[in-house]
Amino acid sequence: MVLAGGFNGQYTIEGQIEPETVLKNGGLLLSEHHPEYIPSKKDFILRNKIIAGLSDRLVVFEAGNGTKHCA
Repeated sequence: MVLAGGFNGQYTIEGQIEPETVLKNGGLLLSEHHPEYIPSKKDFILRNKIIAGLSDRLVVFEAGNGTKHCA
């Protein structure tokens, strides 16, 4: 799991996998920030670049500004 913030500064969204669950199941937590760093919007873009770099394949979806629903 690549975090947008620090290991202790991660906030959760309903339905999101908890970092502790990832670790308990043998997964990896990766962050380029200090443990207490709380992410802002720009940090998610940087996180996504790391995820893309670690991926074998990439599919890009685009939504309009302010879109809050899936079609």
